[in-house]
Order: sequence, then C-alpha cells, then structure tokens
Amino acid sequence: MYPSEFSEAYIAYKKGKLNNPKNGYTEGTWWLLDPDCAFKINIAGQDVPMLVNVTSKILDLDEAQDLDRRKMMQKLLKVIIQKLPLDKNGDLIFDVDEAKDIHNNTV
Repeated sequence: MYPSEFSEAYIAYKKGKLNNPKNGYTEGTWWLLDPDCAFKINIAGQDVPMLVNVTSKILDLDEAQDLDRRKMMQKLLKVIIQKLPLDKNGDLIFDVDEAKDIHNNTV
C-alpha cells in the first residue's frame, strides 16, 4: 500500500542502515523523499509529526477493546459450559437462588 520509497526506507531501517543514494547517508535515521511528492509541516519550529500524541491513545484503545473482547468471551464460555447437577427426577439439587449465586460467581 505504501509508496516504494517508504518500503525501501523501512527495509533499510530494519537492517540498521538508511543508505539512500539520493542523500549519500550510509547510516542514520533520515531518508530523503522525493520533494515533488512529499511535504512536511513545521509548527513553531518543531519537526514533530502532527497528531503523534494520538498514537499512544490509539494503542490504549486497541488494548481496551481487546480486554472487552476477552471479558465477553469469558461470559460466553460461562453460559456455554456451566452445568448444574440434577437429581434422579431431573430437578436441580440446589434451589433457584443458590443456582443463581453459583452462576454469578463463576469465573
């Protein structure tokens, strides 16, 4: 999905060398992009990407959603696998309130 410049830079980054024939660097953390296709926004003399502080919030949201999914799966498993013992006549051994408490305390 990304332009070839980004793919090349990422591969160089993973190898520990950002070697770009355009800029002559053999190592470092910079990669020169084609100025006809790229731009940067400098705010108050800062070269920090816009919305960079949102990244951690997105990761937190993803973790929270994963936790919610796990909780939902636990609740579904509780409903699916929980069985209460019955007597010879097919009636619950416990009264309804006790069975409800057992169900609510199941992890």
